[in-house]
Amino acid sequence: MRGERPMRASLALLAAVSICFLAAMSSCEGEELSIASVAPGSGIVGGNEPVKIQGTGFRQGMGIDVYFGNAKSPAVVVEGQTLIVATTPPGAKAGLVDIRIQTDQGNNIILRNAFRYVESQDWNLTDGFGGTRSKSGQ
Repeated sequence: MRGERPMRASLALLAAVSICFLAAMSSCEGEELSIASVAPGSGIVGGNEPVKIQGTGFRQGMGIDVYFGNAKSPAVVVEGQTLIVATTPPGAKAGLVDIRIQTDQGNNIILRNAFRYVESQDWNLTDGFGGTRSKSGQ
């Protein structure tokens, strides 16, 4: 009976640590994948421009691909749980394209008409830095 108290205390501590660990893991992994906004909302057809994608469900170490229309981004960096930065691939032509995010776990999310490719002669400074497209279309 004497040895039971330290054992019970150890088990209680282990249970508390396990619960905290599982709670921390579920808050990262259990969050639903979403796209809230894309900035800038436009860029040149030639690509190679950084685009910030705000949303939820991102995490460091996550395998993630971003598509602008049907073209895969050549570089994607997860900056945090709510931000990824993707480099635009060259666009097939000027116009609106969807942005699709696909994770290594098979999750997909699409923001329709989220990015506008423009010809370089039609692009100006405010197109690349001032425009933001959001889920609500604003």
